[in-house]
Amino acid sequence: VLGMGISNLTIGQDSRPFIGNQAAGPGITVEQAAQSQAASASIVDADTDGFDDTTGLTLAETQAATYTAVYDSAESTVGGTGLSNMAYVGMTIQTTDTSYNAGAGSVAITQALDISVDSMSMDIAMDVSIGGNGIGSVAVNDLDLSGTTLKIYGH
Repeated sequence: VLGMGISNLTIGQDSRPFIGNQAAGPGITVEQAAQSQAASASIVDADTDGFDDTTGLTLAETQAATYTAVYDSAESTVGGTGLSNMAYVGMTIQTTDTSYNAGAGSVAITQALDISVDSMSMDIAMDVSIGGNGIGSVAVNDLDLSGTTLKIYGH
């Protein structure tokens, strides 16, 4: 019998949802500010080689760096570096009436637990081993379970 092992399990989200939803100013979120500043970023390319004369970055790289810098600045302002790479879950939990098909007809259920996953996005990664020998790793990026509804009941 071979045992299967999982190690280095990480669950997070590189889109930094806790930071992106923070206010960056009146009526604007960090995400909106990052997109705006990245879109307006430019390079100085006097020699027309496609790279900034000072940094050596392309326009796309400069825009990506600008976007990241806005997030880094906001993250240090709202609480240090502990908020990045955290999975985010927003859900609504309530009771509801529902029913299920019991073959001969429908059975009514009152006050079932109704869990609606309003927003859930994450990255999952792990190393996998069999019999103590590593066989590789598994990663799922940007797993989005938003819109999932669970109705839980018993008897």
